[in-house]
Amino acid sequence: MSAAVPLVRLVPEDIRVAWPDEAANFTPWRADNLDLLREALGLDLDIEGIEVEVGSFAADILACDGGGRPVVVENQCVKTDHRHLGHILTYMGGLDARIAVWVAPEFCGEHRATIDFLNRAAIQDYAVFGVRIRLFRAGDARAPMLEVVARPNDWVRASGRALRAAEEGAQRERWRQYWQSVLRSLAALWQELRWVIPNLQNRQRIRTVFPRNKIWVTQWLTVERDGSLGNQLYCSTTDPNALFAALRRVEDELSDRCGAPLRLRVGRQGRSVLVTAIGPPVGDLANAAVIDRNVAWYADYMDRLRDAVLAHRQRIDEELDGEFGDDDPHEE
Repeated sequence: MSAAVPLVRLVPEDIRVAWPDEAANFTPWRADNLDLLREALGLDLDIEGIEVEVGSFAADILACDGGGRPVVVENQCVKTDHRHLGHILTYMGGLDARIAVWVAPEFCGEHRATIDFLNRAAIQDYAVFGVRIRLFRAGDARAPMLEVVARPNDWVRASGRALRAAEEGAQRERWRQYWQSVLRSLAALWQELRWVIPNLQNRQRIRTVFPRNKIWVTQWLTVERDGSLGNQLYCSTTDPNALFAALRRVEDELSDRCGAPLRLRVGRQGRSVLVTAIGPPVGDLANAAVIDRNVAWYADYMDRLRDAVLAHRQRIDEELDGEFGDDDPHEE
């Protein structure tokens, strides 16, 4: 009997077909597609930075979970080894990270046993995850697949209790439905947004605006704490205080060019600067007419905010010793 829908054959491939180099290809892709890891782990993850300095070393990715706890992500394009295990322990200690995620195409038995040992020995709120990444080919297309192969024994139960909490679960679902509606409408203008996973909190990542070794800029849509709409540039940098000061000096010009009042602040982990254009009140998250109005504002100010900052790039760059660069920004 034939299948009810067309089926394709998935052929496993070496992940280095898609990501030949760990630092140049795999880590940037991993940072830019954190939604996949969020979905696999069941954690709300927001990126704080890539190649974050820890003494003479650099952590591949630093993120934070929904509770603000630092999360270290260590990437590996080949079978796990002792060197990367040492990196994880170093970064957890140096960054005071409560959670570590080791991503690799294959985990040897000794390293899975070590992860299990660390989770048994760890005090509450500390956790280490092993995540296997595989690459499959179907015709000319390729797709990644993530599988959690090691985690704390009680993590699933603890996460389940948290998700079953009625008030928190209902609020997360409201955010998911809101961002799903917003993304569906915006996808008519930007087709790449069809693949963005709706977030479960008051901010939604949209695209990478400006990737650099020292400054990594992503764009977010937000609902601010005071209930206002926000269009936000999240600037991960090695020197947030210098970037904040440089942006503060051109704040009025940025606001005039953007056409909206701005809020500037250093991120809660002290490794980023947030530039947010402030809009009207969000209104009823479930009202279709209100959502249409919000989408129109988001769409109008996405490019306005980005263009306002990039228009002052040269002036900001002069104060940051060339960290902003002088070539064209990359857009997702």
